[in-house]
Amino acid sequence: MHFIKLPNPWTVSSMASALSVPVHVKIRLCNPATDTPKLALRLVHAGASLIVIHARHVSANRRRAGPAQLDWVRQTIEFLQESGVDKSVRVISNGNVEKIEDCSINIAETGASGLMLGEAILANPTQRTPYFKTFLAQLEACERLEDFAALVQSPELLAAWPNPTDATK
Repeated sequence: MHFIKLPNPWTVSSMASALSVPVHVKIRLCNPATDTPKLALRLVHAGASLIVIHARHVSANRRRAGPAQLDWVRQTIEFLQESGVDKSVRVISNGNVEKIEDCSINIAETGASGLMLGEAILANPTQRTPYFKTFLAQLEACERLEDFAALVQSPELLAAWPNPTDATK
């Protein structure tokens, strides 16, 4: 898996052609935001298999100026579906997750396939569930990339981890 920050379809195309692993792309909202769904479609056509949308504009002054505009994540997903993009291409939402409860709200508002969590929730130790504390302890024991891969694919960890779309947990 390779990550690039530049939302350049030519770079994505070159990487997707040259690599034998999926190419994942993280973008922010375009300026104007109405261009974001079109950029996502261009990136998918270039070979991106997963797109993370950080639903904020780039800001030179403040990193998080106001709440993320999650409606653009939903509109991008709908645009990709209407454009006939295969359902195997996933869109991940990033933004407005400061506490565990925000996970299900974000998924409900966006319809995203998953969430990318950032500094806001990771920096707040009061929101760390017992599952998260267990994961952190196990993560600290990882010495090699293979250890990390085994950890995140561990049936025990996956079975214990709560489903963020299940509001009953």
